Amino acid sequence: MKIQKQRTFPANLFDFSEYNGMKTLVAFILALSILYFLSGIWGLFAWQDSWYWPDSIHKVASFGFHFFVLVTVYCIAWLTFDKTSFEGYILSFFSFVFGIVYIISPFDLIPDVVPGLSTIDDALVGGGSIFMSVLSHLRAKKKSEHSKDAIRMFEQGNNLEALRIFFIANGIAIEDDEHEK
Repeated sequence: MKIQKQRTFPANLFDFSEYNGMKTLVAFILALSILYFLSGIWGLFAWQDSWYWPDSIHKVASFGFHFFVLVTVYCIAWLTFDKTSFEGYILSFFSFVFGIVYIISPFDLIPDVVPGLSTIDDALVGGGSIFMSVLSHLRAKKKSEHSKDAIRMFEQGNNLEALRIFFIANGIAIEDDEHEK
């Protein structure tokens, strides 16, 4: 028996032999969203006579929406093509983006017009969100490393150790029979 690790997203996006109707549809929508994002870049910089304030805000907001569409469709594609690594990395990414947007945005729990409290609010909510995203990313990375270790142990013929590492990586505690006595 041989274990072969499955290709992960976005590498498996180009493995057309694995496509079904849903994956084909999502890949097509992802291609359209990339074109939509590129049109947003074009709209941001094309025909720019001046950086007049209201026009600039409108163009940046429009570009932000184009970027949001691309990120959303990318995440849907990731979930469709690779369910195994989606949770940790995507939740980490969205938590990080939320933290940055919360710190930058003037719309907070405590508005930015309140001098001292708004800074504390930004630091606690935005900084906390960024901190949690880093922890989530590190947890997902550690789980991925445990999976690689389990595959290596299995290939070396140490099946019980591979199974133990796999269970630990998935949060399942195992006790040896020797410890029960």
